[in-house]
Amino acid sequence: MFFIEFLIIATLIAKVASLIIGLGYGFSWPVSFVGGILGAWLGTLVLGHFGPQWVSFNWIPATIGVVIVMLIFKIIDRKVFG
Repeated sequence: MFFIEFLIIATLIAKVASLIIGLGYGFSWPVSFVGGILGAWLGTLVLGHFGPQWVSFNWIPATIGVVIVMLIFKIIDRKVFG
């Protein structure tokens, strides 16, 4: 159950981040899903466990990781698709 909640929260954070980074035009839900999971995992792995935590989801490092991964996705999107 915790894993499903983690997937949902990470995807929603990535979708919001992609909408902000894309200035109203965000990535699709599958891209947000992959970016959210990858970003939350990398953010927690690199930055550690600090800040508020809910269902083993560390909000601050996961959010930072998701924003960085979505920025990387946006850079790749601009380079590849113009």
